[in-house]
Amino acid sequence: MGCPVRLYGRGWLLFLLNLKLHLTYFAGQTATAMLPTAMWTGPREQTWADLTGALGLPAAPAVGERVEVASDGAPAMAGTVADVAPWRLALVVDEPAPGTAILAVEGTGDEVGVSIWSYLYGPEGAPAVERNGLRWQQWLDERAATPG
Repeated sequence: MGCPVRLYGRGWLLFLLNLKLHLTYFAGQTATAMLPTAMWTGPREQTWADLTGALGLPAAPAVGERVEVASDGAPAMAGTVADVAPWRLALVVDEPAPGTAILAVEGTGDEVGVSIWSYLYGPEGAPAVERNGLRWQQWLDERAATPG
């Protein structure tokens, strides 16, 4: 019975991290979610390096460090590192709108899930999701077969 926890535990960690960020920085506010995901060729460690490299982000920034996406074709995203692990990065973003973002590579083996989730708030949130959601999905999909 312990197997499902091992298999799905990291996914729950992402949701709990997102809840923590919401309660810490945006309690009582409503977010517009943007949840682009794609399957990339693994392994996870190499895929994380490919993802962060393609976005022009450090693979292991320090909590409190400001980072900014610097990639042709990727929508703007910038903010302060709230949490980091060898397979994910959580940001409190101020660009394209106030909110949170979690970039993650999940799974093991030859195929892993890559996600760039954002929860954007305020009057700029929904328009930013409308403007950038499909662009992020296309960016991930274009790199799915041969990331980096």
